[in-house]
Amino acid sequence: MAFMEWDEKYSVNIPSIDEQHKKLIDLINRFYDSIKEKDRKERLLELVSGLKDYTVYHFKTEEDLMQKYNLTDYGLHKSEHDSFIAKVDDIYQRLNSGRLVISVEVTNFIKDWLGKHILGTDKAYSKHLIEKGVQ
Repeated sequence: MAFMEWDEKYSVNIPSIDEQHKKLIDLINRFYDSIKEKDRKERLLELVSGLKDYTVYHFKTEEDLMQKYNLTDYGLHKSEHDSFIAKVDDIYQRLNSGRLVISVEVTNFIKDWLGKHILGTDKAYSKHLIEKGVQ
């Protein structure tokens, strides 16, 4: 069983965004599996870096759409994105320097943040973007 399962409750009803969210969930699951398998630090760093890179790509997609269609909550949404990226970057830096031992708690933080963000902030913009024809 996966650490985080895709569920239709996470759907924002925009297929392109849903697919990106599914990819993020897959990356979280790979990270969790790597922790369970007690993979080497280098593998964990690779996974954290991959998660950060894909998250930056995904957030840019959302932010570009929000700007293009003049969503009023853009600033708040971007602030949430920036805060998460900074946290993931901090996890990477601390792991790389030996100041952090990756644990399930770190994975839980990422999982919980993503779930709450999708169900709250992302769901809030989806209706507006769907009305604009975004798919």
